[in-house]
Amino acid sequence: MALVKMKDLLRRAEEKNIGCGAFSVGNMEMVRGAIRAAEELDTPIILQIAEVRLKNSPLHLMGPMMVQAAKEAKVDVAVHLDHGLTFETVDKALELGFTSVMLDASTLPFEENIARVKAVMRRSNLAGTDGIISVDGMSIDLNNKNVKIADALVTLTPKEFELLYFLLKHPKQTFSREKLLTNIWGYDFEGDERTVDATIKRLRQKLLHPHYHYIQTSRGFGYKFEVLKHD
Repeated sequence: MALVKMKDLLRRAEEKNIGCGAFSVGNMEMVRGAIRAAEELDTPIILQIAEVRLKNSPLHLMGPMMVQAAKEAKVDVAVHLDHGLTFETVDKALELGFTSVMLDASTLPFEENIARVKAVMRRSNLAGTDGIISVDGMSIDLNNKNVKIADALVTLTPKEFELLYFLLKHPKQTFSREKLLTNIWGYDFEGDERTVDATIKRLRQKLLHPHYHYIQTSRGFGYKFEVLKHD
C-alpha cells in the first residue's frame, strides 16, 4: 500500500467493486486529512491538485508533500495533476513523481486538442511511478537527478542533466543551438552557442553505452534525442 499509478488503482478498485474518492488538496492539513480518512476506511484514494490552485499552493511545494504522503500511506494513493493547462506544468508534475496527469485543452480546436493530449500521453508514458525514466539501457531518476547507463551511475552537472532531460522530453525533435541555449541557460546567459556544443560533447562522452547512441546531430540544424543501435 503506497503511491501507485492511477490505472493500477482504478483496476484494483474495479476488481473489488468499490469507488475511489478524488480529493482536491491545497495544503498539508488537507493532504493529511484525506489520507487519514482513507486509512480509517481502508479504501484507496486519489490526491489531486488543479492548476488553478497553484497560484496559492505552488506545485514545487505541494507536489513533494503529496507524493511523500502517498508513499507513507497505509492504503493505495494515486497523485494526480487535475486540469493542467501547460506542458510545463505537466512536465513538472511528472518530475515530482505524480502518477497521473491531465491536460485541459478543451478550449482549443478539436484536432489540436487531440494532438496535445497525445503529446502528454507520450510524456507520461516515459516516467514511471517514482519519477524514473528508462530508455534502452539508460535510466534517469528525476527526483534525485541521477543517470545510469547499463546500471552504472553517471555523474552529470546540473546543466548537463537539464539539457539531457529537455531533449528526452522531445524525442526525435531537432533543436537549434540557439533554442537550447535559451531553454537551458536562459535569455540572460552571456555565453555563445559553443556552450551547447561543449555540453553535448561532454554528455556523449558520459553516456557511453556498448550498444546505443542517445544524442544525434542534425547537421546544419542542431541536436535531438534519438536512440540508435550500434555494434
